[in-house]
Amino acid sequence: MDIDLSLEPELHAEEKLSNARKRLFDECLALSHGNPAVPIFLGVGRNQGRSPDAWLEGAQYIPLAASLSRPGGIVSQLPASFDFADVKMKSLSKALADSLPLEKAGPSRTLPRWLSWLSRLAASEAPLTNVPSFQMHKFYVDFSPLDALGSGALGSDKVMALSAEQSKTAFGDKLVLLGDAPPSGGATDIARIVGYDRPVPGVLVHGCGALTLCNPLREIIPWAGFTLAIIVSLAGISLIYFCCFLAARHTQVTPVPLTILMSVALIVCFLLLASLLTKNYRVLWLEVFVACAVLVTHCLADVFIASVNWTRLRRSPHRVVRALVSVAHAEDKT
Repeated sequence: MDIDLSLEPELHAEEKLSNARKRLFDECLALSHGNPAVPIFLGVGRNQGRSPDAWLEGAQYIPLAASLSRPGGIVSQLPASFDFADVKMKSLSKALADSLPLEKAGPSRTLPRWLSWLSRLAASEAPLTNVPSFQMHKFYVDFSPLDALGSGALGSDKVMALSAEQSKTAFGDKLVLLGDAPPSGGATDIARIVGYDRPVPGVLVHGCGALTLCNPLREIIPWAGFTLAIIVSLAGISLIYFCCFLAARHTQVTPVPLTILMSVALIVCFLLLASLLTKNYRVLWLEVFVACAVLVTHCLADVFIASVNWTRLRRSPHRVVRALVSVAHAEDKT
């Protein structure tokens, strides 16, 4: 269970509130070490930069601490852990995913041997330039379960109305996150995600992160991705020239429209191939955009070459500028 709320003690908290918070921490610690154990992690925000025994104001509570931090702006990656010298703190997503037994993490498709050789976990490290001993380990997040998580959320009133047996049925052997995600909107902790025009509650972002880590995304190794991009783009250009050659033999079709049409079709095929890799094997091919850029550049070059009167340009070199302008206008009309 993860609690996506900043629960570290405040500097000037009332004694009654401090005692209640301590009782909560003690109960969470007892459940985490119970039999059967229910791993519980409490969010730490403001105190993350302090020493570990100050995260939750007690060295005995260090195993409960997990970071609430995430990058600002549009979120595509989340932190997995923060390393500072000998101190390491997991993020809320990482702590929750690591607590789930491997047999309950869900089915994962076995990669073909060649794909496992050419791919790696989609993660990165971000050291601070002025603090070399600090490392933030990040990973790409799959946000496809976001809508299902939002629709499956239970309000606090419904949770409190459940009996002990109903709670066991509802939450047994499941990852549980507690956080601020009101159905009507207005969450205090929000994030921006690509493809969503509305803010998303932070607790759902951490939920997507935990599910991603249970079955992590991989990415094709950069050199292999670039090599594959160059190979498929050159193969695509060769196919375009071959089709233009066949069309010129049997019809009077000019090569420019056919080149544009085939370039668009090949770009769609490349993007479809990349999406199938992600959907079926959870492998990202980020360099697919290099292959698309090569085809676009080739297409523009072909249009330019076909649109320029080279005989007139030899006589008047200053017409090159006018030719480039005319090509740009032609592309806008297309």
